[in-house]
Amino acid sequence: MVIIPPKFVSGFIESQHGFFSAGFTKFAMGNAGFDYRNQSAEAVAGRVTIAAVIGGTSSVISGGKFANGATTAAMAQLLNAEAEHFRRGKLAHKLLQEHLKRREPGQWDDEVLVNSKLNPSGKGRLDFKHLSTNGAFELKPNNLAGVSSGIAQLEDYLSSNSGLTPGINELVMGGITHITLFGTSGLNQYKFTYYDAGYQPGLIVYDHSFHRNWVLDFLPATRLFKIRRPQPSNSPTLSPSY
Repeated sequence: MVIIPPKFVSGFIESQHGFFSAGFTKFAMGNAGFDYRNQSAEAVAGRVTIAAVIGGTSSVISGGKFANGATTAAMAQLLNAEAEHFRRGKLAHKLLQEHLKRREPGQWDDEVLVNSKLNPSGKGRLDFKHLSTNGAFELKPNNLAGVSSGIAQLEDYLSSNSGLTPGINELVMGGITHITLFGTSGLNQYKFTYYDAGYQPGLIVYDHSFHRNWVLDFLPATRLFKIRRPQPSNSPTLSPSY
């Protein structure tokens, strides 16, 4: 017996209004088991390609053109899902940067322009620099892609800049095991937890979790308002010629 998921049915319902392609693509991409923490170029390209195929196919099923559905789905994937992960990563960096500067004014610099042997331009951006020790730090999400790129960047920057030293992670952590900060991206508020996982001197990692959505927080408040149904009018009906 074939069991049809409820969300699949909702995709067909949306097709009644001409939105099957968008509805089904969103459902399929949201349930495909992708690891959005992997933000490598190959991973992003793969997810966008799959979104395009799904969007194009569902467009054909609903009577449209494959190219139109594929283009729309690919752009939606880039502008929504992928862009949100990029914004969240930038937010994670900004929050810790502000925290360190607030805690120790004059001791931290961020987005420091340094020499790089790996980048074609010959330059790179160091996430954090501790000014008193010239310590180099990178901040990455705690996953395989993030940790691997963080280690590679630190090794590159240290070998390309004679004045830099391996960062002492305790300088970031300040005597505690975890730093917890909250930040908002769009309508979503996230909780970020920063820590030293012992991978490499100078490499700080973080986890994130969804904390709240301002729209969802607002919806229960609408129950406080009583919506009165329109009452039938007792006024005489006016003739069309009035």
